Order: sequence, then structure tokens, then C-alpha cells
Amino acid sequence: MLSPMSHLSRLDHCTNCSAPLPLQEPFCPYCGQKNIDRKISLWVFFKEFLGEYTRLDAKLLRSMISLITKPGFLTREYWAGRRKAYLRPTQIFLFMGLITFLLFSWMIEINNSSSNNLHVSFNEGIESINGKSYFERHIQENVAQAKKNPLALIQKVLKQLPLSLLVLLPVYAFFVKLFFRKKSPYLVEHFVHLLHIHAFIFLVGAIFSFVGILGFRHALLNWIAFLAIIIYIFISLKRVYQEKTGRLLVKWFFLAMIYLLLMPLGSLLVSMFISLLF
Repeated sequence: MLSPMSHLSRLDHCTNCSAPLPLQEPFCPYCGQKNIDRKISLWVFFKEFLGEYTRLDAKLLRSMISLITKPGFLTREYWAGRRKAYLRPTQIFLFMGLITFLLFSWMIEINNSSSNNLHVSFNEGIESINGKSYFERHIQENVAQAKKNPLALIQKVLKQLPLSLLVLLPVYAFFVKLFFRKKSPYLVEHFVHLLHIHAFIFLVGAIFSFVGILGFRHALLNWIAFLAIIIYIFISLKRVYQEKTGRLLVKWFFLAMIYLLLMPLGSLLVSMFISLLF
């Protein structure tokens, strides 16, 4: 909403497309620009800025609380058309992906400084590839980099993970739609659900990385993180698709197999494509 002071600053025409506007119109119906005279006082300028920031901050907080405490809730709200109060699915997905990448990179830097003697063994068949194609050279380069600095390779893969998932999840959403087509015939709705699930997975990864930065490392933490993700996904699937437990578990098993086959191959292809561009 515009503040009362902003209402007094409205114009009778759009400064972007020059279309005539009634003074009571808050937005231009032709191009969507806000109807406000930008020749305003410094106080009004900062008041508007703080208002926009506060609304975004409130959306973020509301979205994060719902994401953590109510699996599937954000997806159901989106399906029902109640979207104004929350961040868009792509926003929360990319936001959590960025936070996870930053924290994980920080953790890798800490580990890298204290683990110079780390050795990793690889399959000799991969080592002996006599590369002529780009695909073979790409594998050889990654093997060489992993031998020299395995943590740097992990960091590189994680850096590309959000973009890889954003490209691959619509493909995976197609398979989800095949299994749950009676619940929703629209591919985008299944895609939204996957974005919310992966945003939570990123959140777990961010917490795991932060705990690692603090120096707490134990195999039990890996199992806790894994179980948290599994339980969250099951509850989310149950609430969104409202299937009977037995039927849901069978569908989930086959979808998990498809995911395990699709994602590594897709991530490699996206990584190669990015390498070609940059």
C-alpha cells in the first residue's frame, strides 16, 4: 500500500509510458508502474524504502516459519491462490540455495586450511580415459582437480547446484505429475512443491554447514539431517497429495529411484554447459 503522503504525490499521467491516469489510480494499468511523483522529500523517500523492506522482511519471516513448521503448507497455499503473504517459490528456493552455498563454502575453507594431507582414490578406469571429446576432457579435468583439491571440487559442484536443480526440477516434476496426475493435472503445481521441498533441504544443509563451522562434527549429525529430510518429504507429500500411506510409499520409492538416476546425470550436463559458456 502507498502511504498517505505518497497519495498526495500522484500524477495525472504515467511517467513511464505517458498514458493518462486518474489521480486515484495507484498503478498504471498499461505498464504497471507505480503512480507517484518521484520529486519528493528525502523523508518520504526513506519512508517508502523502509516500508518496502519491512514488507519483504515480513514475507521472508512468514515464509520461513511456514516452510519449517508446516511441511506442504506453502504449496497448498500456492495451489489455492493465497500467494501474496509469502515469498514466491523461486525466491525462497534461490534464497536458501545462496545461504547454503555461502555457509558450505565457508566450512570448506576452514576444513581446507586444516586438511592439506587429504587423499582421495578414484577408479583407475576413469583415470585412464584417453580424452578426445569434450565430455572425456571434462571428466579428466575434474579428476585432476579432485586429486589436487577435492574440497574445491565439492565447492564447485555446490555452487552450480541451485541452477542445476532449477533446470532439472521441471523435468522431474513431469514424473511426479505422472504419479499424482489425479491430484493436479498442472505441471507447474508439482514444480512448486519440489521447489519448497528443496528449499527445506537447502535449509538443513545451511544448518549442517553452520554447525560444521562452529567445529561440531559427528556422524550422528549426518543421520539427524538425513532423517529430518526424509520425514519432512513424507509429511509434505502426505499433506499435499493426501494419498493413503501404503500407496504413497510405493510411489515415493519409484520417484526416489528416478531422482537418483536423473539428478547426477543432469547436474553433469548442466556443469558441462556452464563450462562451455564461461
